[in-house]
Amino acid sequence: MPNKPKTIDKIIFAFLVIFAATLTNSIFLNQLGYYGALFFLLVKWAQEKKNPFAKTGLEVYFLLFLLAELLSAIFSVEPGHAFHNFTKRLLLIPTVYVIASVVYNPKRISKIFYTFLFFAILSSVIYLWNSYSFYIRGLFQLTGSGPFLFHYPITTSELFSFSTLILAAFVIKKDLTPKKRMLYLIGFLISALSLIATFKRTGWIGLAAGLIMMIIIKRKFIYLIPFAIGVLFLIFTQRSISSVEIYKIGDSIKKISTIDTKGAVSGLSVDDVNVYISDYDRGLEKLSDSLESMIQFDSPVVDFKHWEDDYFIARLVNTKFVLVGKDRYGEFSRLEEFMTKGMTKDFTVCKSKVFVVDIDSGVTIFNSPTNLKDTVELRNLNDYYQVDCCNGNVFLFSKKLGIGRLSYSDGRYDFTKTKFKANILSLNVVDDFLLIQKKNKIFKVTPSMEILDSSDKKLPEIMDAINTPYGLLAFTQGGEIYKFDSSLAQLNKIGELGFNPKSVIVKGDSLIVAHLKTSRIASIFNPYLPANANRIALWRAGINMFLDHPIMGVGDIDLAKLYRQYKRPEDKEIQGHLHNNYFHFIAIGGVVGFVSVMLLLIKIFLFLLNVVKKFQPDSFEHTLALGFIGVFVSFIISGLTEWNFGDHEIITFIWFVVGMSISLKRSKEI
Repeated sequence: MPNKPKTIDKIIFAFLVIFAATLTNSIFLNQLGYYGALFFLLVKWAQEKKNPFAKTGLEVYFLLFLLAELLSAIFSVEPGHAFHNFTKRLLLIPTVYVIASVVYNPKRISKIFYTFLFFAILSSVIYLWNSYSFYIRGLFQLTGSGPFLFHYPITTSELFSFSTLILAAFVIKKDLTPKKRMLYLIGFLISALSLIATFKRTGWIGLAAGLIMMIIIKRKFIYLIPFAIGVLFLIFTQRSISSVEIYKIGDSIKKISTIDTKGAVSGLSVDDVNVYISDYDRGLEKLSDSLESMIQFDSPVVDFKHWEDDYFIARLVNTKFVLVGKDRYGEFSRLEEFMTKGMTKDFTVCKSKVFVVDIDSGVTIFNSPTNLKDTVELRNLNDYYQVDCCNGNVFLFSKKLGIGRLSYSDGRYDFTKTKFKANILSLNVVDDFLLIQKKNKIFKVTPSMEILDSSDKKLPEIMDAINTPYGLLAFTQGGEIYKFDSSLAQLNKIGELGFNPKSVIVKGDSLIVAHLKTSRIASIFNPYLPANANRIALWRAGINMFLDHPIMGVGDIDLAKLYRQYKRPEDKEIQGHLHNNYFHFIAIGGVVGFVSVMLLLIKIFLFLLNVVKKFQPDSFEHTLALGFIGVFVSFIISGLTEWNFGDHEIITFIWFVVGMSISLKRSKEI
């Protein structure tokens, strides 16, 4: 019996080691560690009849927050859902008390910290390894994100920013041996590079905020110099490129010229005479020896296609469409705006009809440019994001669902799934046939799904394919160009662009390629960028929710259903949260909830600041506490563009920081 408490203490600490090791890489193991430690602490309490959880000074603020959550749930528009989320918040807060109770001396603080640090750096190394292949395939610009490995990239970016900040605190620590400083510096660089590789601005901004706070506390303003160098490095290595490149096609490709669009090229289209450029910033332009502006739009244009006769259709970034007319002098004018009901992903023109595919509300067909109300809606065809026309046949595609064909007969549309249902990488329409790529095979297929030819050549995902007088060209991820013969038997690599083309067309014997690379830093300030525009729309809706429920809010619920009621028709992307802690809390908790959470956050900040000041500058404890307050400030600032308080992994890390800070404070008082 006397050995039982000692054994149970070891078990509890072992679970906490698992918890610390998995803070940045596994939510399952992390929660196993937390709940395992909590469970055995409760067992110990039952055995010894002694409360293992000491007061922290945060109880009043935690209780106010939980009381506000409870009241909000009672008055919620969806009480069941709100009580569920209240329970989740309630169950995670004891993380603070578990850590503070178990990590009760300097030796344990050191063990937990270095366990966390080792596995955080290891996680960064693994992420960088995976990011290399992501970079080679040109997927950063294509997806606007880093790899999805341990968590969603945006969550990973914040977690890596936290570990980078803690390492930064030790890099600037004074009394370190050269060997230790070098080890911390290597860890810092690995962690910082992995943060950059997430390609997410939220983590970058959080890192900057945390570093500035640490520099202010240390009053070491000289460290602003390497910080500024790092920011400048990001700015200059992430510069934007927008150009149209023209190549001569033959047995190889040869670049003839490059034309800077001075905007953000988003698409190319061609008619019998002209090549048109859809430019994010400059509207529609005509390509000749230079660029000639043809028409401006109220919102960035992402695609432009001929409908019929003198009618054209422009798709805008806000998912609206504009009907464009062309007069006898070749001048364009805007005629009418229209839109579909859902989140538009693609559109095509087939047999003088426009087919628009919305990922969440199916296909909408516009029958005539002279009567835009003459439409057909096929609302059951969800989850497709690509639509193409081949010889009068309409095909829908998604990697999840494969390829389906939409046909018209006897006054109605019929949809049939083709035999290409699974493991399809890409679909490209090339004149009168389809080029379909599976993982280990490429097929040349007629619109009736008859396989004409196939190839066992294994290529990266084909992004675009086009027929030329010199053969079939395929453009793969990473910008490689391959030429097939008509039977797909012969395959030769004839060139490499070095980037994923935004759009590709052929005019005579010239290959015209749109090249767009957007700076992630500059994109922070672009109000038309879909991610930015969506956030603004969400915040606007959140304010309106608050105005309708000012005292207790709508409850701590998924806001997707409510957002549909509060959004504008052109706000298509549906989210369950508002991408901002503060707009989200004022919407779900009203004044009561918002005030309670702000009091909690302010109290935690002041507590962490007090812990930093308790220790001798440049001591281990002071340095660790400095890193922790940097993490908390990073969390606060990142919360301006993300609902990270509601992110399980992020808030768990914050409670870890608070618990460890309490342990540091108590170690000073022992």
